Amino acid sequence: MGPGSRQAPNCFDSFRPDSYYSPPMSAMTLPDYLELRLLAEQQSIMAGRVPNRAMQRLRPSLADASGETEAELRFALDPFRRPMVSGWARTELSMVCQRCLQVYRQPLSVRFDLVLVRGESEAERLADGFEPLLLDSDRVSTVELLEDELILALPIVAMHLDERDCRLQAGELAASGETGEQLKPNPFAALAALKRKQV
Repeated sequence: MGPGSRQAPNCFDSFRPDSYYSPPMSAMTLPDYLELRLLAEQQSIMAGRVPNRAMQRLRPSLADASGETEAELRFALDPFRRPMVSGWARTELSMVCQRCLQVYRQPLSVRFDLVLVRGESEAERLADGFEPLLLDSDRVSTVELLEDELILALPIVAMHLDERDCRLQAGELAASGETGEQLKPNPFAALAALKRKQV
């Protein structure tokens, strides 16, 4: 997965009955926890935000944890009555460019289609386009769910998209002793590559 959006089929329209029903969407600060089965049975839709400072595993990759992540979540049951959650999340993260060592804003946008499963064997049997959400219960932390998707979308090496945006000139870079070989890769890059192979 790269820094761009991930594309996946809209699993809600695929499994809903002929009479299309869309419950009202609520815009708010997202709840701390999601009761997946209850929300799926209600075909709930919610949109809101979570603070980036709450994402403890993501924070070491950031220059600071300012800002918020905006997300939309849609819930439904699949043909086997397993809870599903589909949606998107987007944010801008404050990161250190590994080319010029200056702080820059990294936009991230992800889409996801997750199915609640109880074990690895069940996860391996999911249809293409769906990813497993492996849990022992129907309850999941909202922050952790979104954090997982953002971590997998981090760039392999944090740097400005346009080299001209780098503030550190070539002479200063040489004087600092930094070279391209010293660029620090995203510690989650290997996990993201493995996830891409599995999808």
